[in-house]
Amino acid sequence: RMVDIRLPRPRSSEIVGSDAFGHYVAQIWNDLREEASRGLTDDETRARGRP
Repeated sequence: RMVDIRLPRPRSSEIVGSDAFGHYVAQIWNDLREEASRGLTDDETRARGRP
């Protein structure tokens, strides 16, 4: 999925301390964990010889 980042530009290095930035980071990492988990499950299923 696409994540629309709505943070003001230009962005300074101080943006990483904002609540909004933290929300985006948490959201993206959650998506990555879910995707990795699905990939591992698919690999385990194939290893057992199931489609």
